[in-house]
Amino acid sequence: MVVGILKDGFKNIYGSLLFVIISFLIFTGCQDQANTPTPNNNFAEYTQVDFDPAWTLSGERIVYSHSNPDIELSGIYSIDSDGSNNDHIISGLASGPDWSPDASHIVYEQYNDIFISNSNGDSIVNLTSGGRSNDPKWSPDNSFIAYSRVNSLYNSDIYLIRPDGSDNIFIDSNCKYPSWTDDGNSLIYFKQIYENENYTQIGDSLVQYFLINGQKITIAVLQGEEFKFNSYPNLKDDGIIFCSTNENGYAYIYKMDTDGANIIRLTDSQGFSPDCCMNNNKIAYTNRSKGNGRLWIMNNDGNNKTQLTY
Repeated sequence: MVVGILKDGFKNIYGSLLFVIISFLIFTGCQDQANTPTPNNNFAEYTQVDFDPAWTLSGERIVYSHSNPDIELSGIYSIDSDGSNNDHIISGLASGPDWSPDASHIVYEQYNDIFISNSNGDSIVNLTSGGRSNDPKWSPDNSFIAYSRVNSLYNSDIYLIRPDGSDNIFIDSNCKYPSWTDDGNSLIYFKQIYENENYTQIGDSLVQYFLINGQKITIAVLQGEEFKFNSYPNLKDDGIIFCSTNENGYAYIYKMDTDGANIIRLTDSQGFSPDCCMNNNKIAYTNRSKGNGRLWIMNNDGNNKTQLTY
């Protein structure tokens, strides 16, 4: 369409120059899915193609989100942990998948709601309606699905809902990224910290919520230049794995003690959306380095990094 306009209406040197400029902008704008900075700033450049991985409890298979210029090729995929049998389950703008404990079903977000399907993508059921719901996490005992619901530009709440859609229970406000402990008795999640009434976020508190009595404790407070936006917490016996994005948009994966002490960085290059396997001490994550953006696996101490998807 652009070429046709140039041929018909601008058959002169100015039209040719305009065509060259437009072609250059289209070419440079369609490189990898990167957040490309303007000159002379320090904003992060990154690529994100495969993200939001989630292990089965057995550690044999991983479900994840895939982004593709062809919308029909985007959506939810599942893959064996050795990189074989990469299956397209759900098409379109679907993301944030997680497995049921027996790996017979998946839960995910699409069209601002939470859905459940069989592990092959059949028999889809809409679990929520209203609001903008995301980040679903299936409890290890199959009793609940935790999720976030965005209520305003600056606020999201965490709810619990039964896999059959009943008992939609409010848990906490102004928080995101719920994650179950391995025993299923508690949740951990990030609660945003704002500097002023203009809702300038400066960090997050990591909170643990106990289902038996509703008690909430603060495990750690993460803020400052390196820990401005925090996400994807995983509480394990030997520590807490999480992602932090700094004020310039660079994301890395970290580990700290279960009491919030001794924070160490596990990724030298940019890392995002970590998920820890219950049974094999492995972490699946997105290598967000520019030009990659694929799923990788590493040990929970940061060693032995290997690429999973291509």
